[in-house]
Amino acid sequence: TKDAAEKEIDNHSISIKSNGGGVGKTTIAALVCVRGDIRTRYRHGLAWLNNEKQRHSLDYESYCKSLSEICMQLGLLPQKLKLTPFIRCPCEDDAVAKYRMVSYMKEAFANMGQLLMLHRKKHSRGEDARQVNFLIVFDGIIDESDVDWFLFRDSNDGYVLNDLLVTSNLAIRGLEHNVVVPPLNKRESIRLLLMESHLSNHTLAKNSHALGLVKKCLYHPLTIKFVGRWMNLKRVTAGGQKGVEEIIKEINSSLGEVDDSASLIDILFTVLSQASSPLVKGTHTKIVKLCFAAFVLVFCHKRGKVQVSLDIAEGLFVKVVETVSEILAKEDPLFQSHGRLATKLVPEILGALGVFNIVKHSTVSSDSGKPDSSIEIEYDLVHLFGEYLLRNDETMRSLVSEAESRWNQAYVKSYYESKRNYLWDDSSPNRMNKYALRYLPTHLILAEMLEDAEALLRNESYIRGRCSSFGWIEGIRSHVKDAEGLWASLRSSKNYADASATLLATFEQLEFMIKDEVSRNDSNSSCSNLEAGRCLHEFSLSLAKIGLWKESSRFCDSCLSLVAQNIWSSELVAALLYNSSVIHVENNKLDLAEERIEQCLNIVAKSIGLESVLYLKAVNQLGCVLSDRRDFRAAEDCFGKVITALKQTTGRYGIEFGTSLYKMGRIKHRQGQLDEALICYERALDCEKKGLGPHHVFVANAIMQIADVFLRQELFEQAERNYEKCLEVLSHDGALPLRGRVILCVVNGKLLGLRNQFEEAVKKYEEALLLIREDPSPSAKMKEARTLVMIALEYEKKYEYDSSERCLEESIAALKSALGTMHLDIATVLVNLARVKIANHKYVAASECLEEAMHIQKSNLGDGEEVANTLCVYASCLKVCGDFENAETAYHGAMQMIKSSDGGRDSVSLVGPLLGMADLMNIIGEYDEASEYYVECLEIQKIAFGKIHDSIANTLYAMGLLKHNQRNFARSVVFFKKSVDIRIKLHGETHPLVGDTYNMLGFVEAKNGNLDGSLRCLENALKVRQMLGDRLKEAETLLNIGHVHREKDQFELAIEHYDDCMSIRIAALGSNDATVAEAYMALGNVKSDMKRLDEALSSYNEALQIVESVHGKDDPKVGSILQKMGMLQFRSGSLVGAKSSLEKVVRIYRKAGKEYEPHVLKPLFILGNIYNILRQKDEAHSVWEDAYQRSIAIGDEADQDMHDALSRLVNAH
Repeated sequence: TKDAAEKEIDNHSISIKSNGGGVGKTTIAALVCVRGDIRTRYRHGLAWLNNEKQRHSLDYESYCKSLSEICMQLGLLPQKLKLTPFIRCPCEDDAVAKYRMVSYMKEAFANMGQLLMLHRKKHSRGEDARQVNFLIVFDGIIDESDVDWFLFRDSNDGYVLNDLLVTSNLAIRGLEHNVVVPPLNKRESIRLLLMESHLSNHTLAKNSHALGLVKKCLYHPLTIKFVGRWMNLKRVTAGGQKGVEEIIKEINSSLGEVDDSASLIDILFTVLSQASSPLVKGTHTKIVKLCFAAFVLVFCHKRGKVQVSLDIAEGLFVKVVETVSEILAKEDPLFQSHGRLATKLVPEILGALGVFNIVKHSTVSSDSGKPDSSIEIEYDLVHLFGEYLLRNDETMRSLVSEAESRWNQAYVKSYYESKRNYLWDDSSPNRMNKYALRYLPTHLILAEMLEDAEALLRNESYIRGRCSSFGWIEGIRSHVKDAEGLWASLRSSKNYADASATLLATFEQLEFMIKDEVSRNDSNSSCSNLEAGRCLHEFSLSLAKIGLWKESSRFCDSCLSLVAQNIWSSELVAALLYNSSVIHVENNKLDLAEERIEQCLNIVAKSIGLESVLYLKAVNQLGCVLSDRRDFRAAEDCFGKVITALKQTTGRYGIEFGTSLYKMGRIKHRQGQLDEALICYERALDCEKKGLGPHHVFVANAIMQIADVFLRQELFEQAERNYEKCLEVLSHDGALPLRGRVILCVVNGKLLGLRNQFEEAVKKYEEALLLIREDPSPSAKMKEARTLVMIALEYEKKYEYDSSERCLEESIAALKSALGTMHLDIATVLVNLARVKIANHKYVAASECLEEAMHIQKSNLGDGEEVANTLCVYASCLKVCGDFENAETAYHGAMQMIKSSDGGRDSVSLVGPLLGMADLMNIIGEYDEASEYYVECLEIQKIAFGKIHDSIANTLYAMGLLKHNQRNFARSVVFFKKSVDIRIKLHGETHPLVGDTYNMLGFVEAKNGNLDGSLRCLENALKVRQMLGDRLKEAETLLNIGHVHREKDQFELAIEHYDDCMSIRIAALGSNDATVAEAYMALGNVKSDMKRLDEALSSYNEALQIVESVHGKDDPKVGSILQKMGMLQFRSGSLVGAKSSLEKVVRIYRKAGKEYEPHVLKPLFILGNIYNILRQKDEAHSVWEDAYQRSIAIGDEADQDMHDALSRLVNAH
């Protein structure tokens, strides 16, 4: 195999691989490298990277260390690499951080290539510049993607600058040659067995039992090594009473028959299991395996290879055995004979077997005076055997069950008993204490000794000892990691606030110590300003991670002040300023956020340049700040600048490009520019898929935004499809982060809402709320507020306005608690609340909401478009209240604001107030003025959007209503037809707006006398609404169809449609709803036409009961129904009943005020007739006189025919 490796060294990249560990890959690589001809060939240098302790693929920090090692071994100065510090961003997504880290690694890779190229040119001495003179050996690679990072290239022509030799258990794809280390042959296997069993002079080559034994080992070197060590141990402990052949037979017997399907791992684990559980008095002892499993779980789990002091290990073994002494006393022969002293044999046995590598050190133990010794597990396969004992070995189940807490506690107790009077900040800690300085808090947390862990983390002596031993930055990073682990454990046993307070107190103490160390400013101070700043930055990131943004910002600012004292112009400071801006945005400190990011931009522009990715990233952040301030135009400029700059480099900076597109899309979305928003979202989605993979939560979020756009465009099928895509993306991640779980609930809620499954939708939103409330940060409060708005919208769709109001009020409270009382998001929700209150007929409360919203908007933005939009809603509220004069003033004010801020009469923003003003003029009967406003609005829309656009269809629809009010039904039909044509072209035949327009067109056609045309339009509307499943609108159309059939004297068809309408409304809204009363009234009317007076009266009475229940007995709507009933009773000759009904009508209308004076005349006129028929002449004259005087007072509003009749009747009497 060594020869094969030497032969293939002419290739640029070689892999020495095996199908498992322990076969000699490292040895082969070393033998190749020590050859003289290899040394001669690679005279410019050979670098060896040992990756045996690295249990994960490369990150930026480990890559930089590897590059520095290469430089030092090749005689180059590492500082010439000019490595840029990688500064993590607060709460940055792991995948995004990895993507960003890779871009830093690419920069370091390029710098290393440049350095090697210069070094080669310097020493080439006229040789071919392309001849490779460097060899890099990467021993123990665990991720094949790491290989490419060590094949450095000439930046000009891409030529490879070094050869690469790697050892691995993997077949590395892409390498030019893989040398596979085969199993040993029989001869090699026997030789290894003899060597490891210390029987090198013994003749076993022809021994059938020995040959059978190495065959059972599948000729695997590591397995044979352990068998040889086992043979030697058995021989030594037998004291010469057993021969070699007898021992071999015993081992063969212990291993049993090997199944053909047995793997190398199976055989190895069997060997280790049998070797580490020797027979004592005819029974296998479990103590050795128990102690080994404890060593792996306590010291090696998730850490890879560590050296552990022998004293620590022996102390652990004693304590572990004590925890299960009752079981061992019954079952284990070694414990029965030796008690806990049996643990003294464990290191000797495992060391003799080669399971433990016992390392002797030159230092002397301060406790025992003996030379220090450490234990380590040399082979990964042996470590896996320990994991197997913990999880899969049924014989150990009772001993290892739920052991993590017990065994870590055992280590802690053992350590504290041996620690005695050692001071943590001793200048020369021994190995046992140095291990404790690095790992003791972790063991305390795993042991569930949380109070002790908290006390240790706040022990000044321990902190100083840790930082003294490992350096301030590494020491503080370890401390932060442990503090976060403590926080996570405390959180499950305490409430969130208590756990967070503990974490914060720990960091504040560390801050005090760090600043005290820096302030000493003498030669004894071991912490520089830069180190102190980076330590504080670690606190800032940690607090941001758990949502303590206010505290995070303070540490970030302290970090900046320390670092900037010495290196104000560096990229490091710029990165810290960027982070500070991000944190201040989360805290809603937008002024500070903008100030920090502008400082960052100034530094980057001067020190790195305007083309650097950090500069563009900072411009993007400035856009985010400006967007939060609602300065959308400036924000768009920022995002546009980044998009333009990165358009040509999306391969390298795809995430930054995608982020800017997404942010641009959010602005377009908020401004109602939905087509533009959709384009941005779709391009952002492509970038995120390429950069983060197809199943990342950011991908799901982009798809959700696309679906939201379709939903707002009322393209329901596309919306539903995209929501389902979003769920599909999220379903691929079995362990979604909190944000992903929130999106999952929200998207499910939107889908259910889209499918009219109201209650289920609300439940999903409430699930999202529970998840969001796990996070105490201001941004989480904003998410909570947005989710409450979604719930409010669901209630609004069901006309449950009180519940909708409650959710919106909770949303406002959440925003105010996080952002203060003057944030623009509060104004947005106040406007939504006002709309709901208007729908709920709470006009005064709605006005108050709008006034507060405008106050917030003016305070933040001055008079501008956003205030104008709210002023339009305010005007609408006044219009509904009948305060037409103030409504007109408000609309004029809105138009003036837009003209002043947006530059002219052709601004699209004028459409809102123009339409509002036109509608107002329509209501008050100023039809010519209304028409002028509509025409002006239409001209602006056509200039902005062309002839086919939703907004144009909306204006034409409003103009149709205007002509209807003018009773110019023919022109009204024309406008509605134009509106429906545009909507069909834009959305197809089955869009809700098409159904709405057909419904109105049918209604107006009936008024225009075209009953057949009316039915055709209404049937079209019914078809659309049935396809969409909008049952309430379907009921509305059925009612209108019934009206047309009544007009055509097709009474049975009318009744059939009225009945269908009523059934739908009762099923959807219950039997006590005002719209059900409307259907009863329609039935009463048609039955009255059919002379089925009793049935008509019964229907009117049903309607009366509902309206009285909903609106009260004195509501004018009750009077209207009673009037119908009175007239019907009068016609049927039921004069007493008619008299009673009409007297109630008169009382209700008089109580309603002057507005209803004209309505009183007819009931009084009929009442007079009833009195006259009943021969109650005086009462008849009195009633007619009253009616006559009221008619005179009303003037032009009175019915002239009725006035003349009353005049004749009064004068005749």
